[in-house]
Amino acid sequence: MQRYLKGQSVKDLDRFLDDLPKTLGYAPLIAAGVVWLFAGGAVMFASMEAKEMSQLRAELLEVEALKPPVPELSYVPVAQSSLEKVIDGMTKLYPGVTTIATGIGTVKVTGSTVYHYPQFWAAVGHVRNGGRSWRTEFKTLCFGRECSGSPLSAELKVDSIRITNAKIEDNTGSGEGKLPGAFGK
Repeated sequence: MQRYLKGQSVKDLDRFLDDLPKTLGYAPLIAAGVVWLFAGGAVMFASMEAKEMSQLRAELLEVEALKPPVPELSYVPVAQSSLEKVIDGMTKLYPGVTTIATGIGTVKVTGSTVYHYPQFWAAVGHVRNGGRSWRTEFKTLCFGRECSGSPLSAELKVDSIRITNAKIEDNTGSGEGKLPGAFGK
């Protein structure tokens, strides 16, 4: 160590650096300087990008933490027994209109003449509002002479809406409900 810290060794290093352009020439020294400058710039760019990426990752985790869980809706055909409970007694309420549960999740409403249109439409509304969380849609709807069979005819598809509870995904595999992608911490 003392050998390198002596005054003579500093003078030798200075003399070596002064003689370097004469020994090698200027082109290799300029090339080496450019390579060192490029390497330094690449290291600085990589470190700045790594810092920016870590900030973006932190912001992404914050946004994922604020995202609310979304429940899922599913439609299940209403059982025929439930439909028949709603339909019972409708013949007395709406004279001239026949209402039949034709299967699981389907109801057929027919009117004997077009003069029974108000009762027919009230019977259709009765079925549509028949149960809690029911969703109805028309499979067929026909008025007048063009109808085959009865002059008033409607077939309704009746589904029950099921809402499944929202769940927060656990991508860590530990079952602890951590945020997705939390670096396994």
